[in-house]
Amino acid sequence: MRRMAWPLVALVSAAACAPSARKAQGGAAAEGGAIPESELASRYAKAMCDHLAGCCPAAGLPFDAGVCLARFEKDANESIAPAVLPAGAHYDADAAAACVAKAAAFVSSCRYSAASEHEFATVCQTVFSGPKQPGEPCNTNFDCARPAGAIAHCLSWASTAMGAPKSGKVCQIEVAPKAGDVCGASLEGPDGSPPPVVGACDSGKSDTLTCQPESFSCVPRVAVGAACVRSDDCVTSAFCQPPPPANGGPPGVAKCAARAADGKSCASSDECVGKSCRTGLCASFKDVASKDTCQGA
Repeated sequence: MRRMAWPLVALVSAAACAPSARKAQGGAAAEGGAIPESELASRYAKAMCDHLAGCCPAAGLPFDAGVCLARFEKDANESIAPAVLPAGAHYDADAAAACVAKAAAFVSSCRYSAASEHEFATVCQTVFSGPKQPGEPCNTNFDCARPAGAIAHCLSWASTAMGAPKSGKVCQIEVAPKAGDVCGASLEGPDGSPPPVVGACDSGKSDTLTCQPESFSCVPRVAVGAACVRSDDCVTSAFCQPPPPANGGPPGVAKCAARAADGKSCASSDECVGKSCRTGLCASFKDVASKDTCQGA
């Protein structure tokens, strides 16, 4: 497993970016409370290393607390070094506390799943936000404002909808989806650019809705046994199982089938509840401890 500094790509500000150039939210530092920007990298490193101190020895790997803290703090501060936060961006000290708490929870069981990794990153994406509103031009995710309960992206797009090729980058927000909401990163507006607001129902982001690519709209997922075209059509506990070979008869219909539990045999990750098939068996969780996370190897 790679070293766990990835959510900090979307949240940690390097010391070179002066805090005075941004608006800060949240109160004074307190254990379990708001985290000042100057303490974020060190608090993140402590949350990780406090739990790796148990995970690494349990996996038979050596662990040095001082080395761990120094490495994770360095990784955190370097993770956004190429990024430039725009003027007017602000840091949310309360969101930073939530991110660090999520980091601790993520490592505490010494194993993680794709779902918990996604949740970890999603929580940490709210720490920094920029002044650009949905539909406005942007350069990076840091440019875009993040309304409460929404995820913001600086989305690259290209289109020939109006004849001549056009391209650009605009801020787009994903909101809690409802049936009928527009969805999909490839959806184009009248001028070829993506819509400023979409429902977050594509790519498994919703347990109850999915993005239908033909209509670019959020629709309910279908139950086990229903006909399907792709696994995202099915309820999250199921996948779209191809029909058996026709053997000269009429072609069959793909149907949603229940995903297999951990330990059951599998041919692909799509068949598994945890969406992970390793050495022919379903396995939802991966170990936090590795030579990389424990020793920096």
